[in-house]
Amino acid sequence: MMIRKTIMRGAPAALFLAAFAVFALFPSAPALAEGYHTVAVIDYPFQLRDSDASLTFALNTSISYRLEALPDTSLVPESDLEMYLQQSDIEDLWSMSKTAARKFARASNADLIILGRLSLSAPGAVSAEFRVIYLALDETVRTSRITFKIPAGDTANLQKKAFERLASKLPFSVPAAFWKTQRITRSAKAFDWFGEGLRHIAARRDEAGLTAFEKALAAEPDSRDIHFYIGRYYATRQFNYERALFHLNAVLKKNPSEAAAHYWLGFTFYLKADYPSAIREFEKAKSIDEHSMETLLLLGTLYEESGNYSSAASNYREALKLAPQRAAVWYSLASALAVMGKPDEAIIALQRTLELDRKSFYDMARTDADLSSLRRTPAFNKLLESFKP
Repeated sequence: MMIRKTIMRGAPAALFLAAFAVFALFPSAPALAEGYHTVAVIDYPFQLRDSDASLTFALNTSISYRLEALPDTSLVPESDLEMYLQQSDIEDLWSMSKTAARKFARASNADLIILGRLSLSAPGAVSAEFRVIYLALDETVRTSRITFKIPAGDTANLQKKAFERLASKLPFSVPAAFWKTQRITRSAKAFDWFGEGLRHIAARRDEAGLTAFEKALAAEPDSRDIHFYIGRYYATRQFNYERALFHLNAVLKKNPSEAAAHYWLGFTFYLKADYPSAIREFEKAKSIDEHSMETLLLLGTLYEESGNYSSAASNYREALKLAPQRAAVWYSLASALAVMGKPDEAIIALQRTLELDRKSFYDMARTDADLSSLRRTPAFNKLLESFKP
């Protein structure tokens, strides 16, 4: 979930988790027009009763996991949203301020921002309200407000209908056999405790949250979404990698072909600095879903760390097929090609980087050790002179 330049070689994982999201430190233009979407799903529980806030957290999390399972779609992780929202005004985002949306998008690299709140409006009915913000490549902002009511009733049906109603208004294509591969929480008690745990975590009451999660798993021991969330939580917030591996493996035990679980298992190994195991899991994720931007970028990063620049460049090129407007990927490709001794190709990649985002990468290009072989070439000096501020 980060580009190579955000990683300090040999540094502990905790030092670079602040740069956890894709291109967080070096954002380039959002990718809505490319067909590849990076989505931020944000809970808006303000002025809701505790029970409605818990429902909001649980349903939004279920929706976000279903969105993540769609082709050419990725999420801004929960742990990163907290960081970005500290830099933003969530009230402005709820009001669909275009200025606030652009600021948030630049930080998170999201091209689609979804804010949602849900409540039991009447016996047996759930009222849902979403504010949706689209950001095009030219930073044009489009907004929409989506409201609907769905029967509360059956927990599994509630999650399915909420997702379908929202997705029908969004720029996504849901495959015909989508629900055959989706394992959603079936137990009403498990779903309620899951939402309660998420509400506590959001309020920084982690111990209470973990207790609620234990109750949720007692009600439904094989719940995919609950194990999946807890695994990511332990990896990225507690740095308890053994617990993270336990919960992620619980997901894979029921569905060994789930790309997202392999990805996060790989990411956990990555945080442990177990790069061979991380590469193995990311390659498994890639074999299942070859159109995952995050998987391709992490593979590129890890192959560079291990000195396999050819494989790194190959993965960066595949990522660029999905999102050719991402300046950070072009820059990573330029660095890998320079180290490989391919100056002509590296210059082309670097030029594209600067065309897309000169502000973020110009000074870096002047000092980056990986580009040292280029500095002796007239083409490099000419390129930097042409983009000089």
